[in-house]
Amino acid sequence: IFQYENTRNSNCKKNAAGGPEGSCTGPLEFVESEQQNYFLSGELNTPLQLGGLNQMLTSGLEVRHQSLDDPNATQQNAPTGPITASSKSQAKSLALYLEDNIEISPAFILTPGLRFDHHQDFGNNWSPSLNASYELSSDWTVKGGIARVFKTPNLYQSNANYWYTTMGNGCPFNFQSLGLGCYVIGNPDLKAETSINKEVGINYINDAGWQAGLTYFHNDYKDRITAGVVPVAVLGRAQLFQWDNTPKAVLSGLEGNLLVPLLDTVNWRTNATYMLESEDK
Repeated sequence: IFQYENTRNSNCKKNAAGGPEGSCTGPLEFVESEQQNYFLSGELNTPLQLGGLNQMLTSGLEVRHQSLDDPNATQQNAPTGPITASSKSQAKSLALYLEDNIEISPAFILTPGLRFDHHQDFGNNWSPSLNASYELSSDWTVKGGIARVFKTPNLYQSNANYWYTTMGNGCPFNFQSLGLGCYVIGNPDLKAETSINKEVGINYINDAGWQAGLTYFHNDYKDRITAGVVPVAVLGRAQLFQWDNTPKAVLSGLEGNLLVPLLDTVNWRTNATYMLESEDK
């Protein structure tokens, strides 16, 4: 599969702060931003039998190239003067993965996996995973898994040339504007985020089309990417915030889903998430 995406956004230059914040400047002038994404992927499914067990080995490749040219991100003025840095940023990445669906028994499927990521700015990363599903009956299935997840900052978060400003309403409640508002800037020193994600759940599907499920998840993060809520500097009467890594964080909760067939061609689908824990350590 080869996929190409091109997004162009033509917008007027905006007033940065104060009463006219967000409105077009005068005289009217337009600035165009452009994002281009290239995505190449391939996958091979190989049925085989090892140790008397039926298996389906999946191997895959992903190549990504993202580029962004957003002059609007550098149109604002910093407390030290106009921002004249480049509005362009890009990221290239490569991924290889293997996943093996092993039929331990007709009811029990075990799925080990391994993913390798290479990013031009964040280096190499290995992400193993192990998932399992067991059919309790024709209607009920229990599933569980554990996986290491790798996530890199987006093109704004890691771009030192990206500035966002507000005259006060966007400042944290405990760090209000000192008169010239608050700024949030990208951080080229951001680290990639990793997490260990665990989940276990039960699913129900019957012949009439009813479906329901409940899953408990618990994610432990290292270097979680967050918007800083403590100023890194004060420039004159402006407070400066920056994207940052939280060394450790945890996120856990319950996810539920329900599908009810109302008519032959109409289904009612409902999803809900209840957070049990969400905090930085």
